Amino acid sequence: QLEDGPSEWFIRGKLASDQGRDAEAVGHYERALALSAGEMAAAWLNQGVVYRRMGQTRNALASYRSAALAREPYPEAWYNMALAFVELAQLDSAVWAYRQCITQDPDMVNAHYNLGVLYSEQGNADQAIAAWHSAVRTDPGMRKAWFNLGVNLRRAGRPEEAVAAYDSLLVRYPKDERAWFNRGIALKDLGDVEGALASYRAALEADPNYVSAWMNFG
Repeated sequence: QLEDGPSEWFIRGKLASDQGRDAEAVGHYERALALSAGEMAAAWLNQGVVYRRMGQTRNALASYRSAALAREPYPEAWYNMALAFVELAQLDSAVWAYRQCITQDPDMVNAHYNLGVLYSEQGNADQAIAAWHSAVRTDPGMRKAWFNLGVNLRRAGRPEEAVAAYDSLLVRYPKDERAWFNRGIALKDLGDVEGALASYRAALEADPNYVSAWMNFG
């Protein structure tokens, strides 16, 4: 028989959550929080995760805020807060939350990446590029960050840097047909027609059905 303390109720909440009994999990976390005078930050965080899974995003946001207040630093709380803000279409608040997260833990690579996505959606290309650069510095193997860098550097009129980003991706993922194809476009911008054609060929070697690469041979 488990004792009736905050840690035991937290364990019950975690077990219920793991088994998909979300409403029950919320109740257990509430009991843990009541017994800990609201100071059990992990219970707030887990409760927020369950609320968000239940589609109760505003309740999730309130729980994440309480988690961040209960423990300092708590980058995971800020990260989840940002996700909730995005679901509520409060993008400026999401940017703020991701920045708080990164301030507390600069190595949270997904926070850097997601911040870049938000900046891009807001039309802040330079800030998006900077965020994705931070992502690949934190995790050089982050494929989608290298790809986004390539696409957005070219859009920003920086094709040489775009090629370099695609090269960094392809060193790690040599069969990425989209990276080869977009590298070809950037090389074409630079006037390197032969280099562009070679990249399109590499895209087709990676995926013989890649239609866009075939079309660029015309």
